[in-house]
Amino acid sequence: MAGRQADAGFGLEAAAARFHLDFVPVASERYFLAINAACLARADVRTLIETAGRKDFSAAINAIPGYRAECGEKLVTVNEAFGAPEAARPLR
Repeated sequence: MAGRQADAGFGLEAAAARFHLDFVPVASERYFLAINAACLARADVRTLIETAGRKDFSAAINAIPGYRAECGEKLVTVNEAFGAPEAARPLR
């Protein structure tokens, strides 16, 4: 018990690793960087996307316990990432 205040609690694997605590994964989440399509031609946005696709960037993310870089510079729409919204799905 790092702080001697609890036997268990929710937290991030990276924090548990930092303090040499046991970690039991309960759930996982996916994160995306949202970019307005109108901004894709901007040089700074292109640099950001290219950086996300570099192997050394992915390696740095993957070195953090509990994190995994999966898509790199792949651009996906909201529907591709999450599927069509419920309202747009046909009724069965």
